[in-house]
Amino acid sequence: MPLELMLSIAESPLPKIIEDTAEIDKLRILVAAQLVTAHLPDVHSPIQKAEVTSVTPQGRAALEKAYLDLNLPNLPNLPTEV
Repeated sequence: MPLELMLSIAESPLPKIIEDTAEIDKLRILVAAQLVTAHLPDVHSPIQKAEVTSVTPQGRAALEKAYLDLNLPNLPNLPTEV
């Protein structure tokens, strides 16, 4: 699920490199929704490697809402766009 990937990104030091093609497909969804910013490889590139640079304010709001809806513990201090 893309939201789980975004949480993993938010909890990681940025920039974060992603090389798994299934995760890159999820990342494309997050970028299209403007929840994260990332440098994505061309779909047809033989080397699939993406670099996530930030969680946008919209991404942070989506994570905060998901945490509230699921009654999860406190949201970690998320890095955001600069």
